[in-house]
Amino acid sequence: MARLPKRSVETTFICPRLLLLGAALFVMMSTASLAEPIPYDGCLISEEYQIKTSGGPELSGDWNVLMCESETWVPIFSWDSGLQETRIAGGRVSIGGGNASAGSQSFSWGGTASGYAATAWGETSTASGSYSTAFGSNTTASDEHSTAWGTNSQSSNLYTTAFGVNTTASGENSTAWGTSSHAGSYLETSLGRFPLDTPGTPAGWVATDTLFEIGNGASSGSRANAVTVLKNGNAGIGTASPQSTLHVPDGKYLQVEDNNAGAPPTADCDNNAERGRISLDTSNNRIYVCMGAARGWDYATLSD
Repeated sequence: MARLPKRSVETTFICPRLLLLGAALFVMMSTASLAEPIPYDGCLISEEYQIKTSGGPELSGDWNVLMCESETWVPIFSWDSGLQETRIAGGRVSIGGGNASAGSQSFSWGGTASGYAATAWGETSTASGSYSTAFGSNTTASDEHSTAWGTNSQSSNLYTTAFGVNTTASGENSTAWGTSSHAGSYLETSLGRFPLDTPGTPAGWVATDTLFEIGNGASSGSRANAVTVLKNGNAGIGTASPQSTLHVPDGKYLQVEDNNAGAPPTADCDNNAERGRISLDTSNNRIYVCMGAARGWDYATLSD
């Protein structure tokens, strides 16, 4: 059998070494040719609008990963697969079918987040105001910094909050909690079940508007308030239009349970801070009223 010359065998090993050396020199020269450093997550100008995986155009599914834009890698990821879509692009995130994150820095899962830095989570939830949040089913937060949670809750003005079922917060900085509560005036808080839907000024302080209410209604057609406090400080028990600091309407009662067999203790009416206290003397049929430090307890005798 003929043998290869010894020189040929050496050439067989030398050639790969030369190739490796040439490749190393090429890499070094290429690296040295970069006059400016690439941004941390950037890309070359020559790569503008390059790098895509298979699938349709950006955000239409099935797959798009990264795109070079203005020397920065912009994340574009869409997985459609029957609208069980997961989208990430330009700071927007969408997860779940039938949803969209159109606002910058927004997030949606089952809903629509179209406001800047908005969050929508749940079936048909919509967060369209900047920095708004909508959680639950058919909730809507439509103004800046508004929040809606629950079912059919609507938060439709600046810095409003609506929690519960069929609640609405439409006055600036208002809050509605419970069932079918409506906070329609500026800084109003409405709690409970089916409170009165009292109109008010949504963007200004009006003394006769509601500041706080607790509803105890039976249904949307039978609304009522257990407690109402107006912005002027008047409070009503069982009335939505109190005319005094404490207003108990006709048919309601203010009950005093301090019953004594004789006069109440002198120590309970020995300074002006205790003025106005009421006590009943059931043994002598008297009603006592504290008049302050100078007079102490005064009384009136009751008769049939």
